[in-house]
Amino acid sequence: MSRYIASVIIFALLFAGVSLVHSRSDYVTEEILSLLESELSCVEDGIFDSAPLFAAQKIWDDHRSFFSAVIPHDKLDMIDTQFAICSSLVSDDKEDYTVAIDELIALIKIVQTLDSPSFDRIL
Repeated sequence: MSRYIASVIIFALLFAGVSLVHSRSDYVTEEILSLLESELSCVEDGIFDSAPLFAAQKIWDDHRSFFSAVIPHDKLDMIDTQFAICSSLVSDDKEDYTVAIDELIALIKIVQTLDSPSFDRIL
């Protein structure tokens, strides 16, 4: 009987852990995506205000250690590189900057949907 109780406790802890990591990952990526989409709409209006981009990068940098435990390091490096590309293109051509922001948004969405732990991949 104690084995069944231990199994239920382990399953409950696993469920709580996946739930916590998934909710935190979803919250952080949504926050980053909203800032990047705000930056994209500003650029489309002709305003090169890089504050949302740098705020999104700060959030990413603050949570990088969390994401390093959850997603592969090659994707972390890709996102870091894309943030660097976007930062270097802030005052350059509007089209190049828009494309770089779009690529960064796509990478963050991949992390949000495919790389963060979810119950679909466990079951």
